[in-house]
Amino acid sequence: MNTIKKTSFLKLLYLIAMVLITQSVSAQTTSEETILSTYMNQLGLQLNPYLDENLFRGFMPELVFGIRYAYHVAPHFSAGPEVNGFFPVNLKSGNDLFFFRLGAGAFARYSFFPESRVRVFAEVLPYYSYRYWEENQWLPELRESRFGLCLSPGASLYSRSGRFSIDLYIKFSNIDFVNSKNYVFSYKVNYHF
Repeated sequence: MNTIKKTSFLKLLYLIAMVLITQSVSAQTTSEETILSTYMNQLGLQLNPYLDENLFRGFMPELVFGIRYAYHVAPHFSAGPEVNGFFPVNLKSGNDLFFFRLGAGAFARYSFFPESRVRVFAEVLPYYSYRYWEENQWLPELRESRFGLCLSPGASLYSRSGRFSIDLYIKFSNIDFVNSKNYVFSYKVNYHF
């Protein structure tokens, strides 16, 4: 019985020591952390083909794009406008399909660990979406306007200088994405100034 109490006591001391060490290390500020927190503005860009079987078969891959501006209101909080969408890239002759989706909205992001080079975040983006599908031999013309809500958990990876970062995240929405699902993996490359 005495051995169990000693073991439990030692585990408790170890846990307390680890918490105190972790807190003291994270409380120290370095010049790198100061650099990371000085930039108040951010431009983000995404431009890539959507990676699916259509891309690898050469049949009508979709080009995905997005651009955003963010203002860092506080160390944990940023907000700003975003425009995004996708459209097909016709690689084979005789492929007469044309469609696109365009979305515009305003996002708000809460970042955890704002002084770290790896920052976990949660983001919300209410947006307006417009979709157009040209009439073809399979489908009639489609024009659709909707309001959507996108929720995105993810992580930002910052350069040593804090000037550049990349956001990796999963987007969930009530409107389907380029993959015809209500979720998609996404990224943005950002420049901070």
